[in-house]
Amino acid sequence: MTKSLRIALWNANGIQTKTREVVVFLNTNNIDILLVSETHFTNRSYLRIPYYSVYHTEHPDGTAHGGTAVIVRSTIVHHELKKFQQDFLQATTIEVRKLPTPLVISAVYCPPRHTLTKTKLKSFFDTLGNIFY
Repeated sequence: MTKSLRIALWNANGIQTKTREVVVFLNTNNIDILLVSETHFTNRSYLRIPYYSVYHTEHPDGTAHGGTAVIVRSTIVHHELKKFQQDFLQATTIEVRKLPTPLVISAVYCPPRHTLTKTKLKSFFDTLGNIFY
């Protein structure tokens, strides 16, 4: 029998100062994977949560805005895929194993000031493979 995954999405508008809130949310709701947009991380930012792995992608200009993260329970067999880091879209993506088929899950942030074209979206979707959510 396949175990279900509890996945949540959160637009953080800056996550660095909200670590306690994240931990309480994860534990209270028994969340396996948390997809976060607008982390506002830079290359000096980090987030550590007991029993979880944290992957993140910063905005390409290096300043504290935009960005994404995937926070995944450490007991879930997974690995991080290539980050997508453009001014019009940032994405952090993992592949989960040990399901009937591998599952690609991505946290995505598209800043509202950018116009997304088919070409831009295709450049992102092409990085995900055939099965993604």
